[in-house]
Amino acid sequence: MSGLVLQLKNVVLSKEMMALIILKYNSFHIKRIMKFPTQTILWWLLVIAIIATPRLTNLNVFYARDELTIWSWSDQFSQAIWQGDLAGTLTMSDYPGIPMFWAQTAFLTFKYQFPALFPDTFIPVEQLTQARSLAFLAERRAVAGLLGTIQLLLVVGLLRQPLGQGGALAAAIFLGLDPFTLTEARLFRLESVSANFICLSLLTYFRFRQQARLRWLIFSGVMAGWAISSKTSAGLVVPAMVLLWLWESWQRQSKPFNFVNPLNNSLVWGGSAILAFGLIWPAMWIQPINALQHLFTRGLTQVSEESVWHGDVFFWGQLFDQDPGPFFYPVVLAFRTTPLMWLGLLAALWLLMRHRQAPQRELIGGLLLYAMLITLELTLILSKVDRFLLIIFPALSIIAAWGVARLPTNHRLLSLITLLVAQLIFTLPAHPYYFTYWNPLLGGGRVAMNSLPMGSGEGLDLAMNYLNQQPNAAQKTLVCGGSQPWCERIFKGTTLRSATYGDGSWFAADYASLYISHVQRQTYPPAVVNFLMAQKPLYQADLQGATYAWLYQVPQVDYVAPPETDLTGLGRLLGYSFNSQTIQRGQTLTMTIWWTNLGAGVENLRLRWVDNYDYGYEWGQALATPMPDYAHLPTDQPAILASQLHLTIPPETPPGDYQLRLGFTQSPIEFKLPEASSRLTVSNIAISQPMTLTVNDDQQTINQAMSSDLKLLAYIPSRQPLNVQSPIWLAFYWQASSSTTNQMVHLRLLNQSNQIVKEWEGIHTQGQYPPAAWQKGEIVKDVWALQADSTVPVGSYQLAVSLDDNDSIYRLPLEVWSQPINYDLPSMQVQQTTDFGSRLKLLGYDLFLDIQGDKKQLSPIFYWQSLTQFSQPFELELTLLVANTPVQSWRVPLAEGKTDWKAQEIVNTAYHFPVQIALNTAYNLEIALVESTQTHTLRLENIQNHLSVRLK
Repeated sequence: MSGLVLQLKNVVLSKEMMALIILKYNSFHIKRIMKFPTQTILWWLLVIAIIATPRLTNLNVFYARDELTIWSWSDQFSQAIWQGDLAGTLTMSDYPGIPMFWAQTAFLTFKYQFPALFPDTFIPVEQLTQARSLAFLAERRAVAGLLGTIQLLLVVGLLRQPLGQGGALAAAIFLGLDPFTLTEARLFRLESVSANFICLSLLTYFRFRQQARLRWLIFSGVMAGWAISSKTSAGLVVPAMVLLWLWESWQRQSKPFNFVNPLNNSLVWGGSAILAFGLIWPAMWIQPINALQHLFTRGLTQVSEESVWHGDVFFWGQLFDQDPGPFFYPVVLAFRTTPLMWLGLLAALWLLMRHRQAPQRELIGGLLLYAMLITLELTLILSKVDRFLLIIFPALSIIAAWGVARLPTNHRLLSLITLLVAQLIFTLPAHPYYFTYWNPLLGGGRVAMNSLPMGSGEGLDLAMNYLNQQPNAAQKTLVCGGSQPWCERIFKGTTLRSATYGDGSWFAADYASLYISHVQRQTYPPAVVNFLMAQKPLYQADLQGATYAWLYQVPQVDYVAPPETDLTGLGRLLGYSFNSQTIQRGQTLTMTIWWTNLGAGVENLRLRWVDNYDYGYEWGQALATPMPDYAHLPTDQPAILASQLHLTIPPETPPGDYQLRLGFTQSPIEFKLPEASSRLTVSNIAISQPMTLTVNDDQQTINQAMSSDLKLLAYIPSRQPLNVQSPIWLAFYWQASSSTTNQMVHLRLLNQSNQIVKEWEGIHTQGQYPPAAWQKGEIVKDVWALQADSTVPVGSYQLAVSLDDNDSIYRLPLEVWSQPINYDLPSMQVQQTTDFGSRLKLLGYDLFLDIQGDKKQLSPIFYWQSLTQFSQPFELELTLLVANTPVQSWRVPLAEGKTDWKAQEIVNTAYHFPVQIALNTAYNLEIALVESTQTHTLRLENIQNHLSVRLK
């Protein structure tokens, strides 16, 4: 050709001479051009439009599960290629995804060669792994969509001969517009690419069967190798190929059975697949053993031994442990296919049975056999996900296309147009969220959301976009109901993980979201789900009849409790608010509390307010009651609720700072509240006339002038005797008859001989609100903490109260005892009143079996009440029996170090005994109370019925 150009360099050619030259030297190319008339070109343009349009448009929506992970693997592969690091192409990928990674690398290379073509998404290569916005993801999805488009164009090209032009166009419609196929074809994931390679492998193998040309067999093997290099699950095609070879052997058999040709075919096919697998993956060139071992441990073994759900699988309205059973994929197939596909499949089956000599029978029958075998193989694998079934959808689409195309019709073109319109009717409503397509004949998304796992990220982006439109969105915080990256890369504000639902810290957020996949699998705490869904959502993403995401406003509180602010077995504190933390004397504090009932009951939440001193005198308390919207909640189930309480500050309360303590009536242990959120400031009020003391049953009236300007009106005696172990509280009510000065208060403990054995002194209210600040007629409550020391003997005393330089003294009785006394009856598992002689009574008991590993410990708690006052040590002997046969026995002090008993006091004694006990055996426990001269016994029958097992 170059010689011809030189000869004609200076010659003016006529049109006729030019035509002759072209015909002479390019007749071959002219013939090829003539094979593509306008009609064929238009046909291909239509096919390209059908396949490419849904794969390359509106790709900047939501983040799908696994995409970000695969994206990072792809970037790792690209960087390794650019750096010449062949070993670096062995990424952490489980799949391994090599053809897709090559396509992405080619795109990135082109992008960095021509940055001007990408003004909005071009970034320095050093920042490649940091750019994860939807705009960048859309580019990567477009590359995947383009790769899938090329694959399907090859598939359609291979189908023109066996199915004809009409059948191939029908196949393009099914392959290009099937909604379930589009779910993966538009994502940066690998199922679609792998499935298309398998389809190409099958079609070229059947082309080999038809034409007996070796190139088709080799091409089939190469496609299979690339399919497996895309996703190891494509290896499931190998058993299908083995069956095809056996089928071929059966057809070729003479006598005896002949395996020669199929064996040769399998060797060529398998060798081509292995070679293609090795050549496309650079890591296989230098580290083949490491690469294969990586695939085996990260891919095949993991899929076969562990569900990708890592736990419960939602199916048919319930949760299954790992494997949902053999009906999972048939149900998925029914819901994920269109009525058109079922029409085509049924027509194909009818044609196969009716026309046994149909020229496409081997192709269609082989594809059908493949689809059935793959479905069976997938069913036998532990890990079950609906997208895994995509591997058979190209085959099903071809079968359906053949069936529809062979239906009787007088207007083939009109039939194809009708097919295209009908397919669009099913597909377009789901655009661009093709995951939301569910077979409308089975109830669509409304039924599917209660039957099959749903949610790969679709819909959550709509909730994020809604939030971004709200005022000050960038300053807000959201609990992401799905995977946190799905939210944080779209939402302008701050996101928290859904794990915060478990520790209570989610209450610090402004918004909370739930996502369908997590709701189905019950990964959220049920109390959180019930609480949120009882509210009207700010927004919910409804797509194709199913709700995918819910968005709620989190109650706004003054203070959010720290994570895991729990009282085990009782409740968890979430947050709380006050009408004000500065309250005037005589006014009411209102507190709204958000909390989780974990067993305390909704009526037992209690607020106490105490002073700021070490021992914390309780100035008052109030019980919280559920707010009306939560009054209906069951008291014996975990539930989140809002309770409210009202605490009136008595007028005689000294102004100053106090502490709030929140807990439950059943337990002395209270929530740990941050200091700022637990402070209560009582402010002073001006009085215009003398105050009147409100008399209650606890007060002892005195009404005695202690000086010229101070009167002692009353006092509240302590329920506890004065003792060494802990302080007791005495509260005095003073009234200023006129303006006064600060005076020292003297409290002297007097014995029977009127001798001072202990003395306390100080300013009223310990100087917090001294008398000099009191108003005329004002009443002030003055609290004293008193504690004995070891030098004060047990006995009855008097406490003398007086002021400086005044002769007025008031004496009140006071008893000294060895330890504090409890008269309150606690809650217990079993109440059983039994007298043990004339001194002690058993009120009841708790029985716990603590299990830690293979160690077991019997932990009983007994509740005793003294019938009289006495001093006497006791021992307790416990015997564990099976029927009447002793198994183990223990002898311990009844109450370590306790000898003095007050009449009617209640003492609980707890023990821990190592045991060898079987939970399915009946046991009795014999209790013997041993005094110096006698023993009292009680047998508890069948204690296993009352055992509470605690796992540690």
